[in-house]
Amino acid sequence: MKQVIFDPINHAALRVSKDVATITLLLSKTNDRIDAVNTVRFDLNMAPSWQT
Repeated sequence: MKQVIFDPINHAALRVSKDVATITLLLSKTNDRIDAVNTVRFDLNMAPSWQT
């Protein structure tokens, strides 16, 4: 199962699949062109015990 949550105001997306959560931030956009994107991946199998 994959779930995607998009926040158009802050230009951020959170994607959650079985083992990985990915946060993508759109850092800058000019003239409908994306200039910079930052993506952070979290391996949910490596989560601290208090999150499981």
